Amino acid sequence: MIDFDAFNAEIISTAAFGQEVTWIPFALPEGWISDPSIEGWISDPVTGEGFLAISGGTIVGVFDNGFLSVQGMGEVGVSASAPTLTCLTSAIISVARGDSIVVDTTTYYVTEMRPNGDGLTVLILSRDA
Repeated sequence: MIDFDAFNAEIISTAAFGQEVTWIPFALPEGWISDPSIEGWISDPVTGEGFLAISGGTIVGVFDNGFLSVQGMGEVGVSASAPTLTCLTSAIISVARGDSIVVDTTTYYVTEMRPNGDGLTVLILSRDA
């Protein structure tokens, strides 16, 4: 049986294809309140609902910004980049849609998360928030 965790960790490592990127959690909505008595606790000023905020940090993944071309009707097509970051699922359990990923000096936003079932998750990124 294949140990996918060990196999994936070698591929994703910075010694192989991975690189360190900065993860920044989605910004809090305007008006949300930080409770100084509980570090990291924030709450909605209207409903009082709250949760513990995650501060972000560095994660390792394989970044790809491949070319994407879609042929439209007739001769005119549309092209764009298709940025993704492939990470160990266990390393990004707190990453969510709307979070920022900074690769080198470029900020991308997580628009979708696609776990493959074998311990890897592909984050679909966009330069638009």
